[in-house]
Amino acid sequence: MKRMISLLIGVVLLTAGTASAVPWPITYQLNGVLSGEYATGGQSSPFVTAPFTFRVTADAADVVAVTTFFPDDLYVVGAATPWYTGPTITGSLSIEGVGLFTFLNNLYAADTQVDNLQPGIFQIGTDTEFTIIDVSDNFFESYHLMTRVNSLPVVLSQVGFAQFAVSEAGGTTGDLTFTDASSLTFEAAGGVPEPSTFVLLGAGLAGMLLIRKRRTS
Repeated sequence: MKRMISLLIGVVLLTAGTASAVPWPITYQLNGVLSGEYATGGQSSPFVTAPFTFRVTADAADVVAVTTFFPDDLYVVGAATPWYTGPTITGSLSIEGVGLFTFLNNLYAADTQVDNLQPGIFQIGTDTEFTIIDVSDNFFESYHLMTRVNSLPVVLSQVGFAQFAVSEAGGTTGDLTFTDASSLTFEAAGGVPEPSTFVLLGAGLAGMLLIRKRRTS
């Protein structure tokens, strides 16, 4: 009976540990208020402190570490020249009173520590305009785009560059210019389990080997 219980425990630990090896879809989401301007068809519409939701969907299994050049300790998913060209990720930006937009260029998400001086920078951008929104928090220093997290207040580091090419839900194209963002929160749904699963994997393997050893002795 004890051997059976030990075997079941080992199987459970082994299963939990290996769960991180399979693909895990993950959605990164920024919420807050945004100011800027939307231009289309020769007309421009400014917006001030409009609530927004910026959502990017990727796969934690596609996250790649790039540490050979500035910025340091960079983990990235998606297409971002010259950092990394990988599986396409999708995203949308909903701005209250303005519209629902998708970006015409490939999106990327990055988690980096800038020159070891400014830890925990989370970036979302495109492969031509680069950073769209930068947010910073010590949390991101160990996050690396792979771990789920509940809503977390974050500090704005940068609102990127002007005139991002976008398409509205109805198909109309235009340019978005961001001038300010505040009241930001970040959350990630899905993703791989915490790094402790590797400890569980080791414990599961050790348990299985111990049971095998006892049987043969």
